[in-house]
Amino acid sequence: MKTTITGLIRSSPRVLVLGDITPASLAPADPDKPALIPQMHNRITLFPTLSSLAERDPREAGRLLSLLESIYDGRFRRDTAQGTREYIVDTVVIGTLTPEVYENRFLSAMISYGSRFLIFRYTPPDELSRKVSQIFEHAASERVLKVLREDTSSKLTEALDTIARKDIDSVIIPPDLKEDLETLGELLAKLRIIFRQVKYYDSGSGRWITEIEVSQYDVPIRSTLQLKIFAKCNALIRNVPKIVGLPVVDERAVRLAARLALGGSYGTMTQLLLEIARSTTAVSQRALAAILKLSPSTVNRYLKAMHQVGVLLSADPPIIESKYLKVVRKYLAKVPNIAQNGSNGSDEENNDGV
Repeated sequence: MKTTITGLIRSSPRVLVLGDITPASLAPADPDKPALIPQMHNRITLFPTLSSLAERDPREAGRLLSLLESIYDGRFRRDTAQGTREYIVDTVVIGTLTPEVYENRFLSAMISYGSRFLIFRYTPPDELSRKVSQIFEHAASERVLKVLREDTSSKLTEALDTIARKDIDSVIIPPDLKEDLETLGELLAKLRIIFRQVKYYDSGSGRWITEIEVSQYDVPIRSTLQLKIFAKCNALIRNVPKIVGLPVVDERAVRLAARLALGGSYGTMTQLLLEIARSTTAVSQRALAAILKLSPSTVNRYLKAMHQVGVLLSADPPIIESKYLKVVRKYLAKVPNIAQNGSNGSDEENNDGV
């Protein structure tokens, strides 16, 4: 699935396909050697899979992630014994991962470095998977895919050649949808959280106390801006090739932005949030554990973390802050397949928020 989807755009001349990177390949110390950064400028940088990064030593993988984050800021600099190499770079990085690899190898690192990445989680329903498999078994499937790749890559190239920054700035966001995007931006920031479970002995009560300690979460300025730009671009690209008048953000664009808002967090946290939002009556932690097939301690830990950052008014019973409940119910509560995380829920011994 990952290869098929990314293959739809890889033949566009505006897409640079990479299998792996190193700091030296991005900008070699020797100024006479070619660098990748200039090739990335004004193009989409596509990693059909980021698995090669996941297989590296965690520190090295984290370093490469931090380099990709810095590229998003529009300027890349590398200091070496032979001098400083600095570039202006404007690119969008697209990569794919399985949910298990993302959760266990990348999620906490992305949050820790101040995430510029938006995550779209998608697990096809069983019926759709069967239909896709049947299509691929057909003798003509490769010819159909070839035409689809050519058409999609051509349309992407046309869109990138047509759309300018001024077009994005001119997109109108209606006041009600702007408010929803701002609320989703706040929610995304609070769900980009690093936390751990700590235990200490309370001599006064003579008991061991377990608490959740939050060490980091994102700032809503960045996450809100990310979602607004995404919604504008989504509204704009649906008007290509002929942009008439001023495009307007609609609920479809905000619904996709909402999926991105929850996709950047832990799968278990997203599952809990959606299940609470879907319930028309109060639901207990024990009931949530049974419904989602999670251990009670796992449910308790994630709910306490969401309570710590203000997503929940209460962890037991779990009550979602009203403004977040409103947007989750409006855009996401009926979506069944955005919280798959590939975990078995039996993480009793894991004291971290991953």
